[in-house]
Amino acid sequence: MVRWSRSVLLACALASTAARADPLVDGLTNLLSQRGGDGAFGAAAGEDTVVVTSEALLALRALGLGGSTEAQEAERFL
Repeated sequence: MVRWSRSVLLACALASTAARADPLVDGLTNLLSQRGGDGAFGAAAGEDTVVVTSEALLALRALGLGGSTEAQEAERFL
């Protein structure tokens, strides 16, 4: 089960009120949908979870979400 942080929920809520889709929010939503219950990314797609989780963590940090629950759980996984 994916738990969403407040900042991610806010970003998604703001995107849903926009007249057109925001590719950044769409990408973030897609990224977070790839997260497993252990905080790792990529397992469902058969990817190397260490590599994919590292890349996902870098992306979250680049978006200013390095302190989010998702980022913290990815750090714990790594």
